[in-house]
Amino acid sequence: LRLQLAEPSVRQGWWEQALKPLLGEATRQASFAARAYPFGRDEIDSVVALAKIQASQRQRSEVTPSDVESACQVLAGQNMGELAQRVRVALGWDDVVLAKETQEVIDEMLTYGRFQHTVFQEHGYAAKMAYGQGLTALFWGPPGTGKTLISGLLARELGLELYKIELSQVVSKYIGETEQRLAQIFDEAVASGMALLFDEADALFAKRTEVKSSNDRYANLEVNFLLQRVEHHEGVVILTTNFPNSIDEAFMRRIRFKAEFPAPEAPERARLWKTMIPRGAPRERHIEFEELGEIYELTGGEIRNAVLRAAFYAAEERRPLGTSHLNRAAQHEYREAGRLLPGEAFEFD
Repeated sequence: LRLQLAEPSVRQGWWEQALKPLLGEATRQASFAARAYPFGRDEIDSVVALAKIQASQRQRSEVTPSDVESACQVLAGQNMGELAQRVRVALGWDDVVLAKETQEVIDEMLTYGRFQHTVFQEHGYAAKMAYGQGLTALFWGPPGTGKTLISGLLARELGLELYKIELSQVVSKYIGETEQRLAQIFDEAVASGMALLFDEADALFAKRTEVKSSNDRYANLEVNFLLQRVEHHEGVVILTTNFPNSIDEAFMRRIRFKAEFPAPEAPERARLWKTMIPRGAPRERHIEFEELGEIYELTGGEIRNAVLRAAFYAAEERRPLGTSHLNRAAQHEYREAGRLLPGEAFEFD
């Protein structure tokens, strides 16, 4: 049984009271925690106890803000069990190369997330919109174009933990069980302040069908239930798919932000080749990034894999990373995907 959440200002007071003995002046940390992790008093006490344990395990007598944040993450995810997995993002915005139209949608999403409370609560717009206040988005495009990465960066920028829903653990053949698991996911998202990522969303959000059997009826009931929960959820829900046309039209109408993640063009690919190489990594002074981008039609994920593969080629030869290593790795990506190499690749080699 979960009680109604207290107001953010009340939760911040609880956090300040709990964190002050540990961190001294804790207003900043308390403000962040109250916004990102809307726990009750008992859960805040559990966070403090867990943070102390983690500090002790690291052989430190003092608790740090990172201990508190780590404890929050543990508590936020433990009730999800096998239904969802936390998404960890190692890259940053500087590593992202997006089409102009896609970047504009992402920027608008960040603005919405940052000022959502201000507009709806402080300025009173919630009175005009009883539902549909959440930050909902649909990302579509081929695999490897950055849909999950951008979802993780968005959540991190908004001070939220992102959890990817494991559809294999959610969808059940037994009547009513899928709805129960979905209800658990959304209830935990509300209680723990986590963002939700439905990858391959067409498996859950598919168009409702004409009822010809009991199976069709129950499948449509699942879609109706999910539509209702998404519409009334005030947090962050992101859907990703390779097949946007298969998403139910009712969902499409209620999703606030929609962004296509197309395969990158040659100039974007050249930038991706360059940004995927870490600063300070040994590399030749001149690398043909433009040529690589022009010749090989690879996605961002494939380029990332190719750069890492090329780094191992260079390390084995005890040489700085160079064009020849990247070219060799790009050709390997083509062969691995069962694609024919472009004719220019042989000349370039």
